[in-house]
Amino acid sequence: MSVQTTEVAGSELLLRLTGDFEAADAWKVHESIEGAEHGSHLVLDFSQVRHFEDFAIALIAPDLVGGTEHRIRIRGLGMHQRRILEYFGVKGAALDERSRQDDQGDDLVAVRA
Repeated sequence: MSVQTTEVAGSELLLRLTGDFEAADAWKVHESIEGAEHGSHLVLDFSQVRHFEDFAIALIAPDLVGGTEHRIRIRGLGMHQRRILEYFGVKGAALDERSRQDDQGDDLVAVRA
C-alpha cells in the first residue's frame, strides 16, 4: 500500500491510499493522523484500495472516535468496512447507503474537536 499526502485548501490534508490495506498500513495512517498539525481537517481517501483486512479497519477506529484533535472525513469505504467502524463506536459510518462503486462524495464518519 502507498499513502500519498496532499495539502488541499488551507488546513485540509488529503491522505490517498492505494493498494491493499493491511494492519501495518493502519499504523502508517495512525502515524499520519498523529503527525498532522493540531486542529487540521483530514480526508482519508480509501477509494483506490483494492483489498481491506478487517483487522486493519478495526485498528484505525480509535483514531476516529477519540484521541485526536482533528476533523476527519472518510471516503471510498464499502458497507462492510463502515459496519466494522460502527462496531467499534464510529458514529455515522452507515449514514450513506451508496455502494463503494457509486460513491463519489465524502462520508463524514468522525469529528474530533
